[in-house]
Amino acid sequence: MVGLLLTLLFTATACDNKDASSIFAPGQVWQYETREYETESRLTVCKVEQHETLGEIVHIHLDRLAIASKNAPDGVLRTVSHAPFLAESLRESLVALETTHGELPDFERGYNMWAKSNIYGEAYVYAIPVAASLDGLQKFLEY
Repeated sequence: MVGLLLTLLFTATACDNKDASSIFAPGQVWQYETREYETESRLTVCKVEQHETLGEIVHIHLDRLAIASKNAPDGVLRTVSHAPFLAESLRESLVALETTHGELPDFERGYNMWAKSNIYGEAYVYAIPVAASLDGLQKFLEY
């Protein structure tokens, strides 16, 4: 459900550089510019695909988060199983590659919901920094 919520928060913009070679591959684990209280958070690349109008979309999993949520068992959401980003926006958030052989987390349910929405032209991707997307999710969950 969180994956779907993330896809609905922000509209996408077209990718200017569709021909850029990808630096992304499934299994990569990246350090990224986190929110100040989530410095141990990491993102894992789960899937990379080329969209006909948006360009490269990178589907990621985020862990070691601290998002207050009354729906989480202990009141804190610690993972986001699926979040689609335009590759160019995601690149701007990256700090360092930790590994290229990380275990793929369970992201398929969120991805499949996103893909189904894409068939109907209703899927969105983030075109903002990762930390800003988490701020948006935090605000959404506060309501």
